[in-house]
Amino acid sequence: MTEVSDRATKTKGGGLSRWAKWPAYAACGWALLYAAYRLYYALGGTVGMFGTPVSMSQWRLINAVGAAIILILAVLPVATLPSCR
Repeated sequence: MTEVSDRATKTKGGGLSRWAKWPAYAACGWALLYAAYRLYYALGGTVGMFGTPVSMSQWRLINAVGAAIILILAVLPVATLPSCR
């Protein structure tokens, strides 16, 4: 890295600056919001649906699995921050 980019992303203690961490927190926040959206449909919500699914139970299962996967992976960007030192 160049000296300028090192100053922009590193603190004096060697860790990442706030500016360098915000994309990880933004990705985590977006993933949590999207998981909440999927969870809403998994719990039977219907507002905002375009049409009606052929099988409501299958629709709910697909959204529940999707929400679970997204929730698990939502922590990944923040969990990898310590390894960026």
